[in-house]
Amino acid sequence: MKIYSEELKKIKLIDVFEIVISGEWGEENLKDNENTAYIIRTTNFLNNGTLDIENRELVKRQISSEKIDEKHLKRGDIIIEKSGGSPNQPVGRVVYFDIESEKNFLCNNFTSVLRVKEGIEPKYIFYFLKDCYKKRIVLKYQNKTTGIINLKLQDYLKNTEIQLPNIEIQKKIVAILDKAFLINSLLVEKERKILELNKSIFIEMFGDPIKNEKKWCMISLEKLCEEIGDGLHGTPLYDENGKYFFINGNNLNEGKININKNTKAIGVEEYKRLFIKLNKNTILISINGTLGKLAFYNDEEVILGKSVCYCNLKNEINKVFVYEVMNSNFFKEFLNSSSTKSTIKNVSLKTIRNFLLIVPPRELQNKFETKIKAIYKSKVEIGAVL
Repeated sequence: MKIYSEELKKIKLIDVFEIVISGEWGEENLKDNENTAYIIRTTNFLNNGTLDIENRELVKRQISSEKIDEKHLKRGDIIIEKSGGSPNQPVGRVVYFDIESEKNFLCNNFTSVLRVKEGIEPKYIFYFLKDCYKKRIVLKYQNKTTGIINLKLQDYLKNTEIQLPNIEIQKKIVAILDKAFLINSLLVEKERKILELNKSIFIEMFGDPIKNEKKWCMISLEKLCEEIGDGLHGTPLYDENGKYFFINGNNLNEGKININKNTKAIGVEEYKRLFIKLNKNTILISINGTLGKLAFYNDEEVILGKSVCYCNLKNEINKVFVYEVMNSNFFKEFLNSSSTKSTIKNVSLKTIRNFLLIVPPRELQNKFETKIKAIYKSKVEIGAVL
């Protein structure tokens, strides 16, 4: 159910802003004084729309008093990234400035400040812009010069429309979205702690997989698999009405295959033609673009693209144990160090086959799986409460 009517008139996004402020860089800060400003850069952006100024360095620069008065950040400002990005991360991320401080904060010249007009809830506009980024609307307003992706900010603001209910409804919507953000933050933190716990249990049981202090036998992944291969090198025949999906590395995430609205479907005949036999012990790995994303195969009716490597493990090895080895920084560093040096990284099947991993007794691997499953069971129970 919508909180407000769809009959509301849409307005141009640019009309909700009092001012758009460009960033500053200034000069080197030799000695702190009244012209010292703390500069927020895109390195301080977190993808959840918040700023990290504690763990990520804030640069101090000398800015003229006039510029500080004109451009210093105020609580409720929205900072938008207008230059930067990458092939896997479009430019146009936004963060909400919610800092109370006597310090002078400015943003750098790769960003701009969007200050909302009085009578409009700033966070309502922030959530709208965040949603635009998530839906990749920003892609229509990007260009690339000298290797840097730029956002055509004025075009973006002039050509994007927003429904603007009255201020009370805006605040109600923000309150709901704030609660959803808090719940999601708790879940993310829980995921982080679970990952740390998994690693701690792994190290306690098996030691460091690099140093191998416990002198476990080390075997190449190829010898632990019935088969290692990759998906289709080409484009299948898509079918809007098909019930089978063509996936790539971006569909792999935290042990699962994620099917989303951008995942294209294929028909039954195409599925039969391209079918690759996977088994109950198969682990999928992204080997192109973002390396090392992982998923278990659980009988999903999918066809793999060439950016996905499949490892059909033998029954002699525990798939949960192998997954945790592959989910380590050790494995990801191995992939990155072995990848091509082109703009889009990729690793060969030979590299995957030659990966050496420790192989403790199967009984110990099974005990590890039991502990991990108990952790994930509690995770599901806590998630249900939240």
